[in-house]
Amino acid sequence: MKSLFTLILAGLSAAAPAPTGHPSAVPVAAPSAPATLVAKNALSTYPGAALLGAGIEGCSVDAAGNMYAVNATHMISLSDSKVLLQGPGGGTSHFASSRFTRTYGTLVGDAAAHRLLVAATNTYFMTEAKMLQPNDFTVSRDESKIYLSGMNYSANTGDLWVYDVTTKTPVSVCLDGVKTFRMNGIELSPDDKTLYVTSAENGVPEGMAGASVYKFSIDSSGRPTKPVLAIDLYKELEKKGLDPKKAGMDPDGMRMDAKGTLFMTLNAFGRVLMWDTSKPACESQVIELDTISFPTNLELGGRDGKTLVVIGKCKADKTGTSSCVDSYQHTTPGRAWTNLQVSRRGGSYGYGA
Repeated sequence: MKSLFTLILAGLSAAAPAPTGHPSAVPVAAPSAPATLVAKNALSTYPGAALLGAGIEGCSVDAAGNMYAVNATHMISLSDSKVLLQGPGGGTSHFASSRFTRTYGTLVGDAAAHRLLVAATNTYFMTEAKMLQPNDFTVSRDESKIYLSGMNYSANTGDLWVYDVTTKTPVSVCLDGVKTFRMNGIELSPDDKTLYVTSAENGVPEGMAGASVYKFSIDSSGRPTKPVLAIDLYKELEKKGLDPKKAGMDPDGMRMDAKGTLFMTLNAFGRVLMWDTSKPACESQVIELDTISFPTNLELGGRDGKTLVVIGKCKADKTGTSSCVDSYQHTTPGRAWTNLQVSRRGGSYGYGA
């Protein structure tokens, strides 16, 4: 019988495509540079990450803080490698994202099939042929709305949808007034009033021309409206002395903590951006990654929900076929983990805890 490792990697290969004082003043020592933040190798804690290969994506957390991820054909537990869902791969199915919910079980985004699946039953939760993918998705706190992002890489385009679970109605979000391109990372604020979405523009003839994060106001019906630019990522990173354009940095997965700090993987750049959204973007910080060069996704989990887990392609592997996992100890639990505690805390979401 073939090993799980062999089966998962075989599925991958089969899948589709940062004033001088008065001269007389007493000299004051210059302030020290901010401490370098580093997410360390966490493979010993999450050995399952090594099984998913270069296509590792879609990190998610359950109510107990256990971590999971997907590749094109499998969703597995990162701690014990248990398979939660297996798909056919090929051109008809390509897992790209996952989220745990209190009400609907574990949902998996199937980009090639334009649908969300329920992992436990391998059945459709929602499907919409007009959606480009979905690439990633996020769930409202009361679980009545699901927001989905997608892209067409070659066409340099993206889309945004909101799915009303009660009426089973998917609606395309109007993006008039802003120039968006490939849309990928997506996350709600802890109070569900703001939606953050990445947009990345391909360069000509190759590379990257730019990358941004837009924020939308969520109206009373749950629709994203009034999009505005939240961060020009290339400009902000250049202010920190970094050169994202040379590296071809492409923003990928995003997650929030329970107090509004946004974490974003900087794919092809070996870093994560951490931004307290209550403060100016210039105060954002960069987290270096110990073993990952191409981070694809991340989530906050662990027993107290405060461990930031980052997944992606390994630095040490020049073939670009293996997957690694790093972790960083944060001070606040994640939004997703916190929302999952409602059933454990008698109706309290635990915000401010």
